[in-house]
Amino acid sequence: IPRGATKPVEVDVRLIAATNKDLARMVDEGKFRRDLFYRLNVIHIHIPPLRERPEDIIPIAEHYVQVIADRMNCPAPKLSKEAMQLLQSAQWEGNVRELENVLERAMIMCDGDVILPEHLPDYIRNAPQTAAVPEKVAGEQVLGGVLPLDEIEKAYILWAILQCGGNKSEAAKKLGIDLSTLYRKIERYGLKKYLK
Repeated sequence: IPRGATKPVEVDVRLIAATNKDLARMVDEGKFRRDLFYRLNVIHIHIPPLRERPEDIIPIAEHYVQVIADRMNCPAPKLSKEAMQLLQSAQWEGNVRELENVLERAMIMCDGDVILPEHLPDYIRNAPQTAAVPEKVAGEQVLGGVLPLDEIEKAYILWAILQCGGNKSEAAKKLGIDLSTLYRKIERYGLKKYLK
């Protein structure tokens, strides 16, 4: 019942939660509720730290340069080759949030249309160059145990079908997609055997 209301309102939500903690260990140590852990842990997706995914750094950086430019109401500058190399070799202990902050600083410091190494913080410019830039781009290979997006989608659709006892109409509602879309995905992923 919403606050101030007199009648209950039916809601249908999906909760996506993220953490940088080892929740399973915290459950064992009694620091995290076991029942909440099992409610949240329907589909577990492990995303390695940014420093272990150097092939993702430039696409993410380019995305945030555009986001920051939109926020600052200015044209998005390009990243110089040298700046890209520095970004790819950084350790990124703060992951994507740290990368976003570094790019915002660089864009404030940049007075042209190209972000250069001198626009990056000293700790990025002076860091040892250790990370190799892989030749394959994101999506061509599975790195660090991360599943490709289509495998995640397949697992999520299968979960919904099983939760709905094989009823594809109910599964489509649970997934928030129309029945024809679900049917195409069932065909694509070979999930017909799970339907009633």
